[in-house]
Amino acid sequence: MDTSKGGRYNIVMAYKMNLLKAMTIKKAKCPTSKPDIYMNDGCGLRLKLKPIGSKIWTYRFKINGVAYQMGLGSYNHDEKLGVTLDMARRKRDIAMNLVKQKIHPKSYFEKLKKENIKRTENPFSFGLMYTSLIKYHTSKRSAEPWSKGHTARYMALYNNYLKPQKIDNLSLNDITKPMLIEIIRYVEDNPIPLKSGKKDVNKYPRKYTMKYVKTLISMVYNHAEDYEGYMGNNPVASLRTNKIIKTPTTKNHPSVPVENAGEFWHLIKDTSNYLGDELDKLFLMINITTTLRVGAQSKITWEMYDSLTGRIEVPPELMKSGSGFTTTIPSQLNKELQQLQNKLKPLDDEYIFLNKKGDSHYQPERARLLIQRIGSKNPQYKKYQEYTAHGNRAFFTDINELQGFPMNAIEYQLSHKEPTKNKITNAYRRGLNYIKVREEMVEATYNYLEEKEGEYLLISGKKTQGKSTVKATLSS
Repeated sequence: MDTSKGGRYNIVMAYKMNLLKAMTIKKAKCPTSKPDIYMNDGCGLRLKLKPIGSKIWTYRFKINGVAYQMGLGSYNHDEKLGVTLDMARRKRDIAMNLVKQKIHPKSYFEKLKKENIKRTENPFSFGLMYTSLIKYHTSKRSAEPWSKGHTARYMALYNNYLKPQKIDNLSLNDITKPMLIEIIRYVEDNPIPLKSGKKDVNKYPRKYTMKYVKTLISMVYNHAEDYEGYMGNNPVASLRTNKIIKTPTTKNHPSVPVENAGEFWHLIKDTSNYLGDELDKLFLMINITTTLRVGAQSKITWEMYDSLTGRIEVPPELMKSGSGFTTTIPSQLNKELQQLQNKLKPLDDEYIFLNKKGDSHYQPERARLLIQRIGSKNPQYKKYQEYTAHGNRAFFTDINELQGFPMNAIEYQLSHKEPTKNKITNAYRRGLNYIKVREEMVEATYNYLEEKEGEYLLISGKKTQGKSTVKATLSS
């Protein structure tokens, strides 16, 4: 970078931009003593706030020496309800380029608006029906609103596979079976790189993605029929027996056999077995004894944890079921978590489990890698290379069936909702979450593992070493 006088560095400093932060805007208010205030984001983009609570984006610019100001829409942190900070900046950037060409941005945005209106003249276009579907399932109107993760999955499928094929403007009536097959074939032939950059189609079969895309298309049709008055056919129904999208047989996640419970628990306690640290150990021990899904557990913040009761309140957006979930952790692990909290003195919105850099949440995939590392690092434990963190759920079930806990309570702890699909039964049981039984079950799971570890150490002749190892682990 040229840092000399008049170089790029000085130009950037002269025209500062992107000064605002999303959270600052969300919390900002205009004092009642003032008619309005402005928050400056740089390069002409400003947010106008009024005491009544309104927040309007404006853009200031000059053409041929004449000053102008135009509105860019009302602010909202949700792009479905208004103009977010990112959207306003994109509009600002478009406007800046037009101003350089001596073109008034207003004419461009009006033309764009007319094109959007023209596009909506087809009331049953796939794009409009998809947008309506997403809005419905992320609103309070839905009986079971989608979680953020569920919504993100379907939005990614749409943006990655359907939008590039220009399905947006097609009427639902015009989409035929041959077109659907071509659309789904596109998914198979054009894998999107994972976040890691990999395109491992053997590890992540395209058939699953093809099935998800087919499901999304069918959901759009069903939503259009149920909520928008569409009376045409759903061509997806004709693909039910199509071999193109037949998914491979689902493989269960391998789990540690219950007869190896003592060995497994002992190996987890000694972090040298998998080159982990104390946070890794705590994550795995809580995961094994509560069966929280690793994706949800990795994003738990301190405000979700009550150190007095040892309860964790997981919000709906982190849950696969889309419903909030409460679980306790074993009393001994609660003490360790309390010690960690006292040591770190974290803010409420900070993650409990951080990644290795300490700048984001724990990586869910790490839990599986740690368990499998036990096998790769120690030849005598090679069998652990087959096991997964998700398999801890089956391990938990086996333990608690042996201990005689009711299956309904076990299922609730696993699935975080009523196990039965019978609506009448669920209506009678509404509000029953087996919390007391589940608290006993979580504590009993920990005690069972402690007991089995003692038996394992005695049989394997590691009793003396084992006691010191366990004591050192709990006191560290």
